[in-house]
Order: sequence, then structure tokens, then C-alpha cells
Amino acid sequence: MLIYKISATSSTNSYLKSLLKENKLQDELVVITDEQTQGRGQLGTSWHSKKGKSLTFSIYKQFKGFKVAKQFYLSMAVSIAVKETLEIFGIPEISVKWPNDILSANKKLCGVLIENLLNNTNIKGSIIGIGLNVNDSHYKDLPNATSMKIETQKHFDLNQIFNKLSEVLLEKMSLVEKNQFKQIEDAYLKNLYRINQISVFENAQKECFNGIIRGVSAEGKLLVETEDEIILPFDLKEIKLLSGLK
Repeated sequence: MLIYKISATSSTNSYLKSLLKENKLQDELVVITDEQTQGRGQLGTSWHSKKGKSLTFSIYKQFKGFKVAKQFYLSMAVSIAVKETLEIFGIPEISVKWPNDILSANKKLCGVLIENLLNNTNIKGSIIGIGLNVNDSHYKDLPNATSMKIETQKHFDLNQIFNKLSEVLLEKMSLVEKNQFKQIEDAYLKNLYRINQISVFENAQKECFNGIIRGVSAEGKLLVETEDEIILPFDLKEIKLLSGLK
């Protein structure tokens, strides 16, 4: 694993994509920064981080024969890697909110942004961005956010967390390379936030309805059982979970 440490950048994912354009990307290349000024999340949202208090990095991983149709297994594997790492550091009540937000005690602790590089029906490589709240003590304008420090009242060493998280990430990505998809899916569903619980959702028309999360489809869509006892698939633009979040 080759690591580039930089003081600041707009986005570590964007930095890796700039290296791709220059033909300078290699397998397991990591870019880690003290300050990310334009961090990105799902659906074009922003990821806010504070200099020296958050762990922000991206890793490029090459694949051979990894089908586009299986891409959500990578998202599952990354989510489980973050979850397991946080448990090593004693963070309580960790769960994965579909598709790949990491929660502690119902508040968002970590975000993941995966951008795949395609070659016909295969994924030839993926840029995996991680934004982890570590030593922030409060979030004035983000009531649903938390940090490792808030949840434990402890200060953490960013390098120590990075070293362990990058190690576990590579372990989980090796499962993807070995097509160990059932093992990945079982771990993901075991830790999926509010699975098999009655929850309130909002659809794309801003209408609220009750449903029960029953799993995730092969394409990564959330499977929700409605009050009519019909299980429907939803993508990220079609549904929003309202229940449980603080």
C-alpha cells in the first residue's frame, strides 16, 4: 500500500481521479489529508470535516473479473470494515444505515463514497472515500452527526485509526476479490439499521408511509415490506428513512 499524505485538498476522491488522468494510479494507492475543503457524499451532498479532527482518505483498489452487477457487495464490504474497526476502538451501538452510512447510537459517524471505474460489464477499479468523525466535540448545525470522541469521551490518535481501518478494509476487499459474497451480505444484513422493524419512510413524492426493511436486492436497492405485505425495491432517490434518527 502506497500512501500519499497531503496537508489539504478539495476532495481525496477527486485527487485520486486527477492521478488517474495522469496515468499515476496504482493498486492500493491511498490519499489521506488533514483538511478536505469540498468533501462529497451521496447524491452530490457535502461532507463537512474539521482540520485535524476527522479522518479523511481515499483508496484506489483494482479488480479483475468483478462484475458491475455485483458492485453493491463492495459497498457492503466497506461498510462492514468501518463497523468492525469502530468496534475495536470501543465505539458503542454501531450499525449500517442503507446504503453505507455508519451510525453510532442512531447518529451519523462516518460516510462512504465509492466511485467505480468501468470496463464494459466489469469494474476495473474503485475509488473508495472515507470520512470519519473522530475528535470533534460538537456539531452546531448538524444535529444528526456524532463523533468517536462524543460517543466515548475519549481523544483518539488519527494515525492509529487509519492504520487499523486501512488494514481491515483490505481484508474485506479481498473477500470481494474471492467472490465471498454470501459472507459479506450476511454480515451487512446482520448490522443493517432498523432491519425487520416497523419504520416510517418518505417516498419521492414526499408522502410518508409505514414499512419494514427486509433486506437489500442484488442491485443494492432497499427492500421494504409495505402495509399491503408487498415487498418493494427502492433506490436512493426514491426513499428516505425517517424513523429512529436523532
